Amino acid sequence: MTNFVHVPLIAILTLSGSALGQRGLTEHSSAENNSPLYGIQGFFDTEMTTPGKLVFDFPSFQVEYGINERWSVGLNGLLGLAGFGDLSLKSTPTLGLKARHSIYSAHSLRFTLSGYFFQIPVSNNPTLLGADNSGIFRFTAANLNLSKSLESNEFGLSSLYSWLSTSLQTPQKINDSKEDVQSWSTALWWRWYPNKQFGTELLGLVTPLQTQSQDSAFVESKQTAVSFSNPSFVRAMVNWRPSARWLWSLGAATLPTQSREVVPYLGFVLTFPQYEPDDVEGEIQ
Repeated sequence: MTNFVHVPLIAILTLSGSALGQRGLTEHSSAENNSPLYGIQGFFDTEMTTPGKLVFDFPSFQVEYGINERWSVGLNGLLGLAGFGDLSLKSTPTLGLKARHSIYSAHSLRFTLSGYFFQIPVSNNPTLLGADNSGIFRFTAANLNLSKSLESNEFGLSSLYSWLSTSLQTPQKINDSKEDVQSWSTALWWRWYPNKQFGTELLGLVTPLQTQSQDSAFVESKQTAVSFSNPSFVRAMVNWRPSARWLWSLGAATLPTQSREVVPYLGFVLTFPQYEPDDVEGEIQ
């Protein structure tokens, strides 16, 4: 089960990709920037999905819809595509819920808050008793992102909290177990984009605090690990936007494992055009 501790970081990092304002307490500006990622949000950035647009991301299988300048909602099938550690997911794909809120946006400074939730049925390898474990995997995460733009450069900071809960059961109830892993991570990123068609990104993440608790019929343990280097993560990306509808990304990332594996990445984002009543009426006439 120890390999399962890194699921939140591996699953999210390798793929990517109001009320106060109404009271006049915060500013909000939707002015466009020069980044090729404008109107397309990832996990570690402050972008908002363009209002009225529907965005599909591969390979995370995320579908995002921009409700307005402050809110967007989406579905994500990422965690239903593979197994992790000694666990395998029963249903493929499995959809998770996502929502993002733009807390503050004015001039070149932006704050966003995002939330994620997955609940997935899982199964374990056969035990010594010849029975399969089955149970529920729950993953909850929230991240607060801050970014500052300077002409063709953007600097960002993210604070991420994730909670992973797994409950496994056997027909004999002897090997029933429950594991909870909570982690707090911080990421820094830098982006350079000379124009709206081309841009680069360099991101680094470290998890200074991680807690793990296990409870089973045979073992009861609680552990708190504090480290400034494990697990860590580095990602380098090149983004190319040939049109308003398409965005292509190419890069590589180091996974938070002992072998420090380098994984290549190739993905795309497709934006579906907004429904325009005036255009449709004109075509009918």
